Amino acid sequence: MKINKSIEDHYSFLKRSIAVNKGKGSSAYYSKIRHPMRSWSKAYPETTGYLIPTLLRAHEQEGIDTSIEVEQCMRWLAEDVQFENGGFPSLYAGNTKPSLFNSAQIALGFHAYGCHSSSYKVQELKLVNWLSQQLEEGNKEIHYTSDFIPSYYTRVVWPCLLMSQKHKHAVLQDLAKELLKTLLLRVDKDFFPLKAGFQGDKAFTHTLAYTVRGLMESAILLDDSDLLQLCRQQIDAQISSLKNHQLRFAGLYTPSWKGDFSFRCFTGEWQWVIIFLKASQLFKEQQYFSLAQELIARLGGKHLLYPRGAVLGSKPFWGAYMPLKAPNWAAKFALDALLLYKKLDNDKG
Repeated sequence: MKINKSIEDHYSFLKRSIAVNKGKGSSAYYSKIRHPMRSWSKAYPETTGYLIPTLLRAHEQEGIDTSIEVEQCMRWLAEDVQFENGGFPSLYAGNTKPSLFNSAQIALGFHAYGCHSSSYKVQELKLVNWLSQQLEEGNKEIHYTSDFIPSYYTRVVWPCLLMSQKHKHAVLQDLAKELLKTLLLRVDKDFFPLKAGFQGDKAFTHTLAYTVRGLMESAILLDDSDLLQLCRQQIDAQISSLKNHQLRFAGLYTPSWKGDFSFRCFTGEWQWVIIFLKASQLFKEQQYFSLAQELIARLGGKHLLYPRGAVLGSKPFWGAYMPLKAPNWAAKFALDALLLYKKLDNDKG
């Protein structure tokens, strides 16, 4: 795989996903089949939010001018989409139901943007206070569906900890730690995170990676060696599964890392590459970097030929995860992985 070319391609796809909406957010996905005329879905607030750190990183590391896209996405989120109380909607803009998970992912964008500009400081503080209120009151918005809180809500804990430290919000930090404590009770004897799927134990490679990455980032922010050890055990368990299947990921996993290999989930595979690369930084072991390098080589060329930089939800394209679609977050995680890989590879000399 030509790393620089792939970085340019994934950025190109994300840029187009924003331009097609005239700067008002990034389309959730590209699909000629789902949208034969326009090709692109409506803009998606959640993933538009966490595209912002990626776009900023591409600028800082590669010198790519992403300033227009960053400003457009932030303006849309803060001025057009955010509720008066500080939260953000589930699904698409215009939905009146608030979502804790989506709002927390958008918080990652506010945090990254806020490190460079104070333009939306008021909106950021409103979001921080809303997140705290939801966790404190146990409002129904905390649940994914009904009374179910998935284990991948470790990705709620992560931005809440990030924001609580930035704003010295002790209440939010304590509440985030309480949520994390609840989620940590759901680990089987093989270190598989239970209830890491959208509705139970059946976890796409994507939501499984969400869970482990959320735990990793939370452990780093809390400087908690025990949490890092659990994270490493989960990473090593996934690696053991990979080695037992010729370095093939399943598209979906159930307890004890039993995989459904009838399809692949490219979004999740790129997320796991990020996890392995970060593990190489944390634990100072070459094995994690080498595995990530091998997986990147295997992922090369597994995407759509057009538009360039798109990443399919599943292989085959009608597979169980995001069938017939190329999600914006799949390209985002691919870009994140390649940027991190290039940085670490350069640092190695």
